[in-house]
Amino acid sequence: MPKENSNFRKVSARKKGPFRTAPQERIEELLQGQIAEVDSWDIADKLGKLTENTLSNLVRKVMNQLKRGGILNIHSNTIAEICHASEAIVSRISHEDERKTDEKKKTQKLDEAQENAILAYAILEWIDGKALQMAEIPSIVKELFDIEVSRMWPRYFASRHKEEISIVKCEPGEYGRMRVEETDIRKYLDDLDEHVEGVPACLVLNADECGVWNFGDAENKLFIVPFSMRDSTKKYGIDRSET
Repeated sequence: MPKENSNFRKVSARKKGPFRTAPQERIEELLQGQIAEVDSWDIADKLGKLTENTLSNLVRKVMNQLKRGGILNIHSNTIAEICHASEAIVSRISHEDERKTDEKKKTQKLDEAQENAILAYAILEWIDGKALQMAEIPSIVKELFDIEVSRMWPRYFASRHKEEISIVKCEPGEYGRMRVEETDIRKYLDDLDEHVEGVPACLVLNADECGVWNFGDAENKLFIVPFSMRDSTKKYGIDRSET
């Protein structure tokens, strides 16, 4: 019995199925009878992938050489014949530049003026009492500039402006049960003087159950805050009265 090659030995529950490439099938045919059957699938799988990667690199080099020579209109089947590769490999390599261009468009960088605008937006949100959540930044950039940035872009953005802003992790914190503006109190007193005679009765409504789910479903979140507030910002508000 042929000696098993331990370098390719791999315990696997996978069985031979329909998702095989031509090189893998051909390699398995060539190995038949020369090695233990239990290893044939895995060896064919590894060598098949190695062969495809090698052919891909060859196709890429040939296409780059043709481009440098100003030859841009060679049919894919011609390149496939030159490299002894499949047309599928040639097609995939020929579309690599298009995919890279699309990916670059999706993760465009903002210029200095645009970044300063986002920075000002974050600080104004804080002044207005609404800290800017990290997860919201990509959608804000898209809305303001019609540019898509990656999920990691807000971290790089904060790092570039670390003297002005910081990232803080905040726990959910409950707003006070009652928040009344001074103007509302004054209007209420004026209305009492104008419309009510005698001593008005007071109605107190217990609204503890209002918005209970808003608070119960809350979790820690990352926010952009002014650098000077990085140590004093620990919680973000959950308004249980808004249901």
